[in-house]
Amino acid sequence: MNEGWRASLYKKSALEPDWEEARRFHGHLGPWLALGMKMGEEAMRMLKARPHFGVTVRVTCRLAPPVSCLIDGLQWMTGATYGKRNLSAEEGDTPSVLVTRDETGESVRMTLRPGVPDAIGRLLAEMGDEAASHHLYRMSTSELFEIAKGRPRSE
Repeated sequence: MNEGWRASLYKKSALEPDWEEARRFHGHLGPWLALGMKMGEEAMRMLKARPHFGVTVRVTCRLAPPVSCLIDGLQWMTGATYGKRNLSAEEGDTPSVLVTRDETGESVRMTLRPGVPDAIGRLLAEMGDEAASHHLYRMSTSELFEIAKGRPRSE
């Protein structure tokens, strides 16, 4: 990728969870969007990766809303996109994401814990979209995901 692109000069180590911008990007705030944002934020933190051009994101989930909305949350927090070809998605039953730091090959895989989709349904029924989204985002990663870190490539 051309290192001269202005977006590649983004100075922060991760994208911030700007809820209003995420709402404009996705169209509304829903819990699956928040879940993708949480996955992306945690992966970027763990890998200390550069957003936009520094990561490759591979998502497995149902490729239909509402579950596929987590892909937009991942895009928002990692800066990886389909157009840059550093984000891809494939059909699968259990939502998971593999984020790889391109410079080192180090990776993080997050798989949704059993019971989380049912919990999302209960939160939606009790709180509505936006409150459920914020509540889910504040939950600990250990409550939501099984996390495995991959070793970097050997040089």
